[in-house]
Amino acid sequence: MKVESGLTKRVATAREVAAIIGEGLRTFKERIKADPTFPRPIQLSPKQPVWRIVDVDRWLAEQPGVETRPEPASLRRARLERTGKSEVESATA
Repeated sequence: MKVESGLTKRVATAREVAAIIGEGLRTFKERIKADPTFPRPIQLSPKQPVWRIVDVDRWLAEQPGVETRPEPASLRRARLERTGKSEVESATA
């Protein structure tokens, strides 16, 4: 189950969080077991943990050498639709 509010997604699955932080799913699962500083998940069901994106963003901001994470593709598409630009126009601007 994905929880969304307007265009801003509030939670992410393990696969989505792994992509946000730039790791593969296996590496991410190892990280959540070994890294006590990584945010704890919320259990939607026994087999469906999700993470609050604000918690993941906060954790990323605290990591040395990380300033910001890339804009998620879904938000980029929505922004481009609002402005009427294409991916190519946006990349060259």
